Amino acid sequence: NPNQQYSFNNNGGNEILSSFALGTYTATITIDPDNLVDETDETNNVWTGTFEVIEPPTGTVDLAFSSNLLMPQPSSGNYLLGYSDFYIDGNVKNSGEGIANNVYVNINVVRPDGVVIYDGSGTWTTARTLTPNETTYFHDNGNGDIPSNYPLGTYTATVTIDPDNLVDETDETNNVWTGTFEVISLAP
Repeated sequence: NPNQQYSFNNNGGNEILSSFALGTYTATITIDPDNLVDETDETNNVWTGTFEVIEPPTGTVDLAFSSNLLMPQPSSGNYLLGYSDFYIDGNVKNSGEGIANNVYVNINVVRPDGVVIYDGSGTWTTARTLTPNETTYFHDNGNGDIPSNYPLGTYTATVTIDPDNLVDETDETNNVWTGTFEVISLAP
């Protein structure tokens, strides 16, 4: 169609493996490489760019929360027994100079009577790698139901970065965030 535009997004699908040689690489994108389309200008069909593969950074790693949120869904402001879900999200940042591999987050929610109602990794289904000063997002709202047969009272949500202690960090004391929420009855 005349004047119609298409976009191309590789979306990071090509990992630079450790076996790659250090140096400058060239990427080329060609539109109509077999010249099947008759065009008024055939000179603008190629884009070329370069990137540099360098040694990975080495140094210390420190994983910490950069923000967290715990709120009811729907966001009425109250956690209503039998009507609300809980929603948890936040950011994890590597504030060190080194690369953090095998980064996981665990979310744990406990009722007032001590029963665990959620224990999982939220949306993280695989380990993450965080480069220096990189931040990544986590959230969970899929299993946050607060059914009508649950007790009223204070629930505790705990989010732990690197729960299995797989990442060697300069500060292991900033990996846990705890929040509470009060579940109330809709009845007067």
